[in-house]
Amino acid sequence: MKQQVWILFFLAVPLCSSVPVYNAEVNGDVTLSPVGISSVRSVVWKFGNNKVAEFDPSFSKEVKIFGNYQGRTTLDKETGKITISKLSLKDNGTFSVEVDSVLTSGWYRLEVFEAVKTVEITRDDTDKKLCKLLCKAENALNLEWSASHSENFNSTGSHLTVRKSDLSHSYTCNASNPVSRMTTTVKAKDICQDPIDWGPIVGGILGVLAVIGAGAAGGVLLYQSRADAQNDESKKDC
Repeated sequence: MKQQVWILFFLAVPLCSSVPVYNAEVNGDVTLSPVGISSVRSVVWKFGNNKVAEFDPSFSKEVKIFGNYQGRTTLDKETGKITISKLSLKDNGTFSVEVDSVLTSGWYRLEVFEAVKTVEITRDDTDKKLCKLLCKAENALNLEWSASHSENFNSTGSHLTVRKSDLSHSYTCNASNPVSRMTTTVKAKDICQDPIDWGPIVGGILGVLAVIGAGAAGGVLLYQSRADAQNDESKKDC
């Protein structure tokens, strides 16, 4: 009896390597079809152990839709195809189908993803010889880099190290998942060039202005002194 239970268990669970994967986007739709079947008399779709949709003319001429699939699922009576719309992350999982009361070999793994968005490149270091770029993106599973100066340039991961000699080039971060893709491009020099240290410059300017100011003040005093002397001489002559 124990051996029989194990046999039933393996028959009921699909092998992961043989299950086709269907990728879909949140709020999108997906259509699943029974494998190798052109027409059906009755059909039942399940998500795990729960019924999704059913058509059996022996009991009813109408298609039955169950649970939260109501209002967003259609079932083709002739082909057995099922279409589910308004997908959410809760729809991730494995679907199965029974055609004419027989469980077919068609298992379907549905994976729902949110679209990639908000791709941003920033600087992530303080090294004076190298510049490390950081790419961030919401809902991305893969990050790849490309460069304007080489078609063969390719790097993966969130970080990219750029030499200071390559600051004249542009770099693009390609963020993606199975259902969407988004890119953003920056010029390395706009991010990697060290900011100007205005302290010494401002100090130098202020020093020059101070010298000029002191010279101007001295000139005024000298002019005033000479003017006073001339006035004194004029008074003596009188």
